[in-house]
Amino acid sequence: MLKLNQQVRIQVDDVFIQYHIFDVNQPVMVTFSPYSEPITEEQISSGKSAWGFELFAKRQLNVVAFNHIGKNNIFESQIFEAFLVDFGKQLTLFPSRIGYGASLGGFAVALYAKTLGLDRALLLMPVSTFNQSIAPWEPKTFSHSRGVGLDASGCTIPLTIIYDPLFVPDKLHKERFASCVKVLTITGVGHRVLRALRDLNMLSSVVLEYREGDINSDNFYQRTRNRRNLSYYFKHIRTVNTGKLTNKRLMIIYRHKLAYHLKNLDVNPKKIITKLKVSLSKKVIRLMKIFRLQPLRN
Repeated sequence: MLKLNQQVRIQVDDVFIQYHIFDVNQPVMVTFSPYSEPITEEQISSGKSAWGFELFAKRQLNVVAFNHIGKNNIFESQIFEAFLVDFGKQLTLFPSRIGYGASLGGFAVALYAKTLGLDRALLLMPVSTFNQSIAPWEPKTFSHSRGVGLDASGCTIPLTIIYDPLFVPDKLHKERFASCVKVLTITGVGHRVLRALRDLNMLSSVVLEYREGDINSDNFYQRTRNRRNLSYYFKHIRTVNTGKLTNKRLMIIYRHKLAYHLKNLDVNPKKIITKLKVSLSKKVIRLMKIFRLQPLRN
């Protein structure tokens, strides 16, 4: 049975679970960690919190957080899956159950939504499957694991999905979720939606707003306009649009990129110098190949 009014930390096979139930008359948030946020045995022993736990617990909001232990772990454990069957029944005491996950976490939320009795979920750049035969565009595939047979696209609860439509893998994954009822886009950040929202100081407010009911689209898009202040925005927007941008659009991108670098010259000059050296080295190598020159030898 769920323990109330106390923080609980348990481990089921290769998944770390942390929850705190403050009020059974309020909704419970059920979170799953992204691929980039595995937790280690040492971190668990030292008291590190599961991904997503602190966001809700520090506000005294009911939360159950699932974090994968170690890399190449996609919540595929049969032991963990069996545990969720009973655990999901215990969650029925809450008036509503809301899912939240990013990338791999979005995959897990959608995959186990029915088992956990979730009513709706917010997914950031969710992966629909790691099966290479189904999704050959997905960069992370695990042909050696049971995960190849898992497909989260059959999720039937209402989903709100936030993703970058210019990033092809995420776009194709999003299109596989038939139960998606709302889409919010943040263009030009690639598979960095979670990081971008965090860097824009939007992540917490967006997730909490969803918990309360829905995300205000107008406000969301107004705030994400500040992504031009993110260094990786310029790199990605230029890469995915190679050969497609007009000269006018390119000039706008370069103008904002220059303004960003001028504004941040004093942040890390060593990093800038290193990048310039690497860039110059690449250009020299390219020229040598073109003219078939051999490097000088001592």
